[in-house]
Amino acid sequence: MINKMQHLSHVAPGKTVKIISLAGGRGFHARLVSMGLIPGSVIKVLSQAMMGTHIIAHGGCRLAIGRGMAHRIIVSEQQEIITAGGLSDDHSQHA
Repeated sequence: MINKMQHLSHVAPGKTVKIISLAGGRGFHARLVSMGLIPGSVIKVLSQAMMGTHIIAHGGCRLAIGRGMAHRIIVSEQQEIITAGGLSDDHSQHA
């Protein structure tokens, strides 16, 4: 299955995505790495303001990033996975 790539700034709240690439310079990369956001990281978009801050969840933490930064993070949408004590959005999985 091919996942559509898009800018993080275009992802709707509630969606889980995987970081594919970072479109920025050394300072941008260093800042994201310091937050644990690297290609391959899976994050969940919690909320977004049309012209402002995006709140994401990663590794048990909530992070706020600006729209400009979010626009330079390329992601692909992931199916929800089953976590301890919860069901995924993808009900086609069997136990």
